[in-house]
Amino acid sequence: MDEKSPLVQKQNRSSRWTREFVLSYALLYGFALNITGRAEPQFIYAYLKEHTDLNETNNVTTSKPKECGQNNEDNIQEQASSWTWYFTVSEYGVAIPIVILVGPMADRVGRKPILLWNAVFTFLSFAFRTVIVYMSMDLYWLIIAHVVSGISGTFYTFDLANHAIMADITDNKERSFLMVIFDSFLGISVTCAQLLTGYLIELTGYTYPFLITSVVLLLYIMLVYATLKDTCRQLETGPKLSISSFLMQIYLLYSVKNL
Repeated sequence: MDEKSPLVQKQNRSSRWTREFVLSYALLYGFALNITGRAEPQFIYAYLKEHTDLNETNNVTTSKPKECGQNNEDNIQEQASSWTWYFTVSEYGVAIPIVILVGPMADRVGRKPILLWNAVFTFLSFAFRTVIVYMSMDLYWLIIAHVVSGISGTFYTFDLANHAIMADITDNKERSFLMVIFDSFLGISVTCAQLLTGYLIELTGYTYPFLITSVVLLLYIMLVYATLKDTCRQLETGPKLSISSFLMQIYLLYSVKNL
């Protein structure tokens, strides 16, 4: 028992550090995503307002200037809603199958590769959006950026991987408490990001929120790469990955009814 105690103490210290790192991931990732969560719809509206031809959107038979302005405003809002729907479909249409595959894959390849996959593609998506906003490129380019974000698995892949890590490093008594703290840190990051976004747009325009998101995501990637030691035990003891067993796991996951 005495011979094993140093190893147990070392594992406990490693788990404590991993908990600290996971909470820092929640702060950085949540902050990064939610800065642009409010900035992008406002940018879309401002872009359409600037590039929409007033002569085409106004009804030429309308004699009252006030009604003309209201019709134009309603038309821009309708276009902005349509574009937002296009971006949502392009992103989550790609993300849904990715998220379905992430669960079984996290037990096969580990938590760290899943987190890095999500972080890298999310960073690429927002770096591209920064260029699009800075150069005021056509909104069609944003569809490509959202597809790249969908390949990352979106926030749900990040959330799934971190909850898997927390399940690995805690027992039943600690797990719920740590997950509550994790979600609280996400809430703090969302609040701070939303408070900051309005001031950033008012003072600097739309480019800086996207730029800050890209920089924070880059810092997050480096932090995950440098600090996270994979906690998945199946990497050492589990069988090798095969396509047939992988597909069977997915089928059983969604077909077997809970008793």
